[in-house]
Amino acid sequence: MKNFIILGGGAAGILLAMKLAPKKQKMNINITLIDCKSFFEYTPSLISVLYESTDEQFEKHYNNITMDYKTFLEPLGIHFILGVLHDIDNENVIYNNNDQEIQRIPYDILVICTGSSYSDPWKIPSPCQQNNNTTLQWKNERFQFLRDQREKYKTSNKILCIGAGAVGTELVTEIAYRSPEKQIILVNASNKVLSGTPQDLIQSGERILNTIPSIQLISGEQIEPIHNDHVYKTTKTHTEIKNVDLVYSCIGIQPNTQFLKKSHSDWLDDKNYIRVNAFFQVEQHEEDKPIFAIGDVNNIKEPKLWFTAHIQTIHLFHHLERVFFFNHHDHHPYQGAKLSMIISMGPSYGIGSLNDGITILNGWPLNKNKGSKLAAMIKHIVERVTMNDFHSKKIMNDVLYTTHEKGHWIPKLIDKLTHSSPSLIDHSTTTSSSSS
Repeated sequence: MKNFIILGGGAAGILLAMKLAPKKQKMNINITLIDCKSFFEYTPSLISVLYESTDEQFEKHYNNITMDYKTFLEPLGIHFILGVLHDIDNENVIYNNNDQEIQRIPYDILVICTGSSYSDPWKIPSPCQQNNNTTLQWKNERFQFLRDQREKYKTSNKILCIGAGAVGTELVTEIAYRSPEKQIILVNASNKVLSGTPQDLIQSGERILNTIPSIQLISGEQIEPIHNDHVYKTTKTHTEIKNVDLVYSCIGIQPNTQFLKKSHSDWLDDKNYIRVNAFFQVEQHEEDKPIFAIGDVNNIKEPKLWFTAHIQTIHLFHHLERVFFFNHHDHHPYQGAKLSMIISMGPSYGIGSLNDGITILNGWPLNKNKGSKLAAMIKHIVERVTMNDFHSKKIMNDVLYTTHEKGHWIPKLIDKLTHSSPSLIDHSTTTSSSSS
């Protein structure tokens, strides 16, 4: 049997493992998933978790968005290894185990799903680093870290948030709803909040933020600390913000490719994303054993979202079925996803754009200054589907793929009725060669 190794158990890795598991005998593969965490965490819900009304609700909600990898994967016949990735050679994945010993596991097919990292506390830094020391991550340690972050929030009166993308916008509106007595300053380098989203979402987001009394929105400015950690100043108007108790950085995203830099820097582009072709195969890898990269870690030109990671995963699964296991030659390059996104505006409202903006949820006309309750409901449903409530994860992602991957006939029909979309592959750095 072939060794099929999945590196990383986030959005893409866990879904790929679930899709492959029922067919592993037919495909003649042994599946192993390696992660430096012992548990899965649905990161997009962390904001609503961190600011829950009570400590009991905080703990309950966090437990509801996490699960133990070994407990979940072993009944599916998938082997789980807790380890920190060190390198890849032509035959093996090299990692450190719990005893900090170097281990090797051979692969025949390898899929890199190591995701991305941003500032604390929204994602665990890769490779599970604390104080620059490479460590494994256990759920109880993560929960304690988040509880400490929650205590900082509870004792703060003046909060500065840097960046008004989706994370920053969700953060400030959640805090404003939970703790209206706290003063919140949201500083955004762009002149628009939610930059890069459909114009309707930008307008709705700005309107809602500007109607919340406890939020001060400063756009078109960057900010830097002066004197000490409690005083900050904007870079254009030199506005001083004093007595800051807590700062959240909601900018920047880094692909988790550190383990490739020593031996495979030629696989990476100038932003350290893995360069892949239209079939997600690593371009610079020319050995017989195929290596793929999906999700946040690759250089496909589309937003780095859990949604797009899921669409890429389903596409790769079908490609592997056709080409590598059933020897079909009808290759279907990935053509990108029609985007659907929901942004929370507090626990009870949200704004959303479905299927590239064909449907907009913004609370119009009665709640346009608060947002849409339907959007908030969809956000909750997405969380529960992601956690596989009622065994819904695979089937719902199959439906989303069918209706959102641009190469499928349904999105093609929608495109003809609306507009055509450019290719999401950067042809200046990738090729259109087949992965077979």
